[in-house]
Amino acid sequence: MRLLLDSHALARHDMLLSAAEAIPWAEQSGLEFLPIHLPHLLAIEQLPLHHRDPFARLLVAQAMAGPFTLLSADGAIRAYGCSLQDARS
Repeated sequence: MRLLLDSHALARHDMLLSAAEAIPWAEQSGLEFLPIHLPHLLAIEQLPLHHRDPFARLLVAQAMAGPFTLLSADGAIRAYGCSLQDARS
């Protein structure tokens, strides 16, 4: 399964590493960083306004284009119909 992580899925107190520490850890763990490509940005325009957060809308566009399963605790994302896994479960 290919997952796309919404960083809001984790609360600040859940983060055991700083961002500076997390990047090398992720790379060493075999995780890949997904670049933002022009088609992702263009897809945002086509999405209905179920969510006002532009970053959340970008994640939805990337999840749909991937295709990826979006790991998020944000219930508003469900309205887009993309593959979604609740980060709280």
